Amino acid sequence: MNRETMYWKFAWDEFHLQVFDYEGDINRVNDWIKRRNYKMKNILEIGCGAARYLMFLEKAGYQCVGVDKEIEILEYAKQFVLSKETNVQLLQGDVLKKIPSAFKAKFDLVLAKHLSFPMSGLEKVLDYAKEALAPDGPKLLIFDFLVVGEDSLEENILSIDSAIKDSLFLVRLNQMKLRGEFNKYRWKEVYIIRDTQSGFTVTKTNQRSLWFISRVALEKLLKDKGIKVENELEEITGINNLKGVTIYGKFS
Repeated sequence: MNRETMYWKFAWDEFHLQVFDYEGDINRVNDWIKRRNYKMKNILEIGCGAARYLMFLEKAGYQCVGVDKEIEILEYAKQFVLSKETNVQLLQGDVLKKIPSAFKAKFDLVLAKHLSFPMSGLEKVLDYAKEALAPDGPKLLIFDFLVVGEDSLEENILSIDSAIKDSLFLVRLNQMKLRGEFNKYRWKEVYIIRDTQSGFTVTKTNQRSLWFISRVALEKLLKDKGIKVENELEEITGINNLKGVTIYGKFS
């Protein structure tokens, strides 16, 4: 196993399986669709990553397409996550840019999970989703975002995560600094992955922004975009006064 494959396999697969409940999330999605008696055929996931959600959605009987701008994670998904018999389509693309004609007015549901954008970016994502939905379908949307309450946020956060799988050992160091004037945390994470049998070690550093909005801003955005909320789930993030909010809704 080379360094790049080890990173994707352990940091983006085994580690995430210990953090996220992919199958549970999809069971909740499927329960919502069945309870509302929506007629569903196909689903587009934007920012699909390693395609874990799409794997479970296909098993639930849906035709699935995923788009992500990182070609490396899509190649990893094809080789190590999805089975050879899968009909899931994975395509490279940027959801902050113009939607390709092949995606327009085609899907019954758009899924966007574990993404983080500033308000202007989130508006583009929702516009992209609306264009992708078939006008004669249920026009469903599931997305999540970080929502902050009225109290103050923690300004600096340090944390260490670890995971073990067979002979692989992972440590992730997180350092986050609040940039309040931009409604974001600047997040630096360092992965150290070691094969205890061979001594083979991989280190990788990522830096990104973790954006959030206020409750008032989120509700205004939903109203402006014509999204009717049918269900909402909250998730504690571990950051004081910052919650993950998943919206189950539809475009009017």
